[in-house]
Amino acid sequence: MDAETMEILRGVLAVAVVDGEIRRSEAGVVQQLAGRLGIDRAWLDEMIRQAERGATVESTMFRRILSDPVRAMRLMVGTAAIDGEITDQERSVLVDISLKIGLPPGQFGEVFAEGLATAERLRRERKRPGGP
Repeated sequence: MDAETMEILRGVLAVAVVDGEIRRSEAGVVQQLAGRLGIDRAWLDEMIRQAERGATVESTMFRRILSDPVRAMRLMVGTAAIDGEITDQERSVLVDISLKIGLPPGQFGEVFAEGLATAERLRRERKRPGGP
């Protein structure tokens, strides 16, 4: 199993559940990452239940194994924004995670903006006829 992708999945889950629900668009990202890892539906459901119960996923994640914290953070921001908004809770978790993964503090704003732009592009593509 790819440990780096697992850590990214854990971060995505932390961001997706912090506002109390995993929206359909967020679930798509979660399922795609789980599929890459070969995680079956039962295991993924248990990971989601633990995250929803308040198991602080972000407090135990990121043991400095991410080779590209910028890419990981961009994906997490994109996941949070895919439903059209980022709540204060999601932003707070993203800031906490960015510190844990070693993202230079001066880069957070830039990476945050890139993640928002990616989410907006994906939403536009989904709305287009023949889009994914």
